[in-house]
Amino acid sequence: MVKNEIATKLNVSEAKLLLRWGLQNCYGVLTRSTKPERIRENLNLFDFEITYMDMKRLNQLDNGLWTF
Repeated sequence: MVKNEIATKLNVSEAKLLLRWGLQNCYGVLTRSTKPERIRENLNLFDFEITYMDMKRLNQLDNGLWTF
């Protein structure tokens, strides 16, 4: 799967990858967790960047559905 491949390459979780993807697409990103270590991980999204080509691959996964 594309998300897993890119996350592994960047040495981050898929969740962190998708949070960063949202930021790089200028989306408002909201996280939710009660575990302090997970909250810290979710807020630390600026220690890596998704390359243009990987962003392009992730954008192709869009199936046109919105989540509210």
